[in-house]
Amino acid sequence: KKNIAPLTNADRTRALSVFDAICEAYLSAPPEVLSSGVGTVTVGGVQQDRSEVSISKAINSPGGKLAEALWELLPRPRKGRPLPKYLALRFDRLFSLPGDGAGHAVAVVAQHMGWLDYWFPDFVRDRLLPLFDPQNVLSEAAWHGFGYDRNWLSHDTLQFMNSFLLGVLKGDANWRLDEQEYRQHVH
Repeated sequence: KKNIAPLTNADRTRALSVFDAICEAYLSAPPEVLSSGVGTVTVGGVQQDRSEVSISKAINSPGGKLAEALWELLPRPRKGRPLPKYLALRFDRLFSLPGDGAGHAVAVVAQHMGWLDYWFPDFVRDRLLPLFDPQNVLSEAAWHGFGYDRNWLSHDTLQFMNSFLLGVLKGDANWRLDEQEYRQHVH
């Protein structure tokens, strides 16, 4: 994460090759390699039930760290321009990591949903919005990440997500949000 931006400024092709090599190693790794560095949480000696794809676990995992590294490469946005293909393709690859890795990457990206929706609405519409469908295996991660986004979404994006959100809040998903995220989504 610290070195990818300077490497990209010096030689983007080589920097992306290094990123791809690291990503490839994780894509072919056993799922447990992509586990978060955050273990179980206890309060007063009682283990708390937390999602494996919560944002706190995501930012402390290889998949989350790779997504954060790509985030460092986002160019200065200009309205109406698409997300550069070299980034969109790499985000797609991260969304296919084994085990919890894909969910960690999705959670990290979803916490920037409002910003992405403003600058890169096509990427949000085509790649991110389908992830919020409670039937999608990555929906839990998407909703956990989005719970930490404080930016507004466009009217069109909100309209699209409305039925998914209502289903999640009613408990239709086979997972549940943490209390803080639940309150944020109700708000």
